[in-house]
Amino acid sequence: MSLKESFQEINRFRQILDVFFKEGFSYLIYKAGFRNQISLSFRMGNKPVVKDSTEVRLRRAMEELGGTFIKLGQLLSLRQDLIPINYAKEFSKLQDNAPGFSFGEVAQIIEQDLNKNLSEIFLKFEKEPIASASIGQVHVGRLKTGEKVAVKVMRPNIEEVFETDIKILYQIAEILNKHYPELKDYDFLNIVKEFERYTKNELNYVKEANNIEIFYNNFKNDKHVVIPNVYKDFTTKRVLVMDFIDGKKIDEADEKSRSKAVEITVNAVLKQIFEYRVFHADPHPGNVFILKNNKIAFLDFGIVGKISKEEIYHAENLFIAMSFGDRELLAESLIGLGFVDKNINIEEFKRELSQKGRDYYDITLDQLNFKDFLNDILALTRKYKIKLIPDFILLVKSAATLEGFAKEMDPKFNFVEAWKKYAKKIINNRKSLSYQKNVLKKNAYEFMRLMNDLPSSIKSMLSSHEHMKVDIEEKTINKITYKLDSAMNRITIGVVIAALIIAAALTPVKSEGILNIKYLYIAIAFILGIYLLRSITKEKEA
Repeated sequence: MSLKESFQEINRFRQILDVFFKEGFSYLIYKAGFRNQISLSFRMGNKPVVKDSTEVRLRRAMEELGGTFIKLGQLLSLRQDLIPINYAKEFSKLQDNAPGFSFGEVAQIIEQDLNKNLSEIFLKFEKEPIASASIGQVHVGRLKTGEKVAVKVMRPNIEEVFETDIKILYQIAEILNKHYPELKDYDFLNIVKEFERYTKNELNYVKEANNIEIFYNNFKNDKHVVIPNVYKDFTTKRVLVMDFIDGKKIDEADEKSRSKAVEITVNAVLKQIFEYRVFHADPHPGNVFILKNNKIAFLDFGIVGKISKEEIYHAENLFIAMSFGDRELLAESLIGLGFVDKNINIEEFKRELSQKGRDYYDITLDQLNFKDFLNDILALTRKYKIKLIPDFILLVKSAATLEGFAKEMDPKFNFVEAWKKYAKKIINNRKSLSYQKNVLKKNAYEFMRLMNDLPSSIKSMLSSHEHMKVDIEEKTINKITYKLDSAMNRITIGVVIAALIIAAALTPVKSEGILNIKYLYIAIAFILGIYLLRSITKEKEA
């Protein structure tokens, strides 16, 4: 580490201590041994504020420290599985607003990254930004080819600032672990690690451009949703150029337009989650614009969630369970979406979750608040140390924000009915022939993999007991081998019979044609079934 970096870290650390001292956290500072890092004159001249709650004072400290700490607070506001709900709610109030930086700095960054003068890229470029935040700001321009574009430019030296703060956050996490063992359940080191990953994504506009491109391709043929096109030739780590969305914020539209836009937005986000598995994690009113012809556009793709093929099954189950009050399925899907501490009592978790569910399922639909329900679920997972995957937390955040968005923009919109309607769509899709074929393929693959791995697993098991000398006659070994082969063959036939029966059930009956494929499936399954029964009977007789 250079002398300059050391000096920056020391100064920043002292600034952090000063802010936390002012907000009444002196007991933490003193216990950790940093009393002398705060000057006597500062201590004498600043009376700590302790009249407000701890979470309020923490939120104020984050606001004053700016940038990194505001982003950390916003991330923690999503993680109600990691921190108490009252802290998460308070941190959700953090607003990422920051004063703009000069046009000279904007021009310098664009010209350095694109290796061209501003006049070579743009016919026109507005000097005043239309939006500004801790990471960067947005300007309006017009390319030489005539397209009107929005240009996001990253703040000068922002990476250096974030790197310094993240190093200090790691140090703070270690201090808290060392001096406050009662806080070990909050796992501060892992929180900082996740935050570091989160900020690295935000500090690279190429990643955001890739996100936008995914959404653009998913919705390019959609009649109601518009995603801005990214101009990759003019996009770098610090500069992002995309189509300018010429519309108005949804909260500025009339009641009729808002109502239609809410319906489109809710369906679009549900589609993103369950069909494309890549979704906008922050669909609040400021990120949704209304365009002409009842179209809507999504903005700001800095926070995007992605659900894998393996995870989407459990996410769908959770969605169905919440929609129809299946408490057992709710518990199983949550466990499937997380990492369960081996010491927790699963049955106790299920019972408590079921009791909590009663508070929500025993009321009418119009009284149901999904956001509160989701928050209570996350609080339970924290209590039972179920560590949910980060992208699922983003999914919860997206769903909760979506519900709030719908209620605010159109109080008459029935969010729960829209949710249930989509859950029914998932259930119907699972009944389809194509879905069942995919399930059978997956199960067949897993079965074949298991069979392929079986010899090596047996060999490994035997190798671990090499010290045990067992005298087994060759005849006995041959008999065991024959039994294993016979059992494997029967399992395989059983899987084929099951597949044929499912295929027959899903195949529609046609009046035309001499031989219907449905009955062919049934006939083959019947023949194989008889063969299997005869095989078992003969072995018993032998």
